Amino acid sequence: MIEQAAVIYLDAEDLFSDLRKEFRDKTDVIFHGTYPIQADPGISPKERVQMTIREIWQVTGYRFM
Repeated sequence: MIEQAAVIYLDAEDLFSDLRKEFRDKTDVIFHGTYPIQADPGISPKERVQMTIREIWQVTGYRFM
């Protein structure tokens, strides 16, 4: 697999919009994107990852196992 540079999105909404489109339009998806997240001392890194995984699942139907 050829490594590609991440597309930098302004926010989660833009990233998930493109991710949803990729999963809708293609059978094989390679997606590399990032967006900034404000630091929140009330949310642990583990919780932040779990929230992101849940959003990906809701947007794409893809579940990490």
